[in-house]
Amino acid sequence: MSRKGLVLAVLAGIGLGLASSAWSYRVALANIRVRPELAKVDWLDALLSGHFNDWLFYHYPLAGIVICVIFCIVFTLGVYARLR
Repeated sequence: MSRKGLVLAVLAGIGLGLASSAWSYRVALANIRVRPELAKVDWLDALLSGHFNDWLFYHYPLAGIVICVIFCIVFTLGVYARLR
């Protein structure tokens, strides 16, 4: 793997992660605005009801961004390694 390709894959992962986390944060705020009771549930209830992403981005937005960016970096590195 070339250093240039790895750097580009990491930068693409960071960009993709930031874009998708910004979108997820906006969706979480909209869902909480429409259903305010989602802001009061704990993480297990949010997970079991399919709203864990909304809960995470509403209560811990920085953690959601970091998790999303790390996931996207790993994903783009995996795609880069597979295409290589």
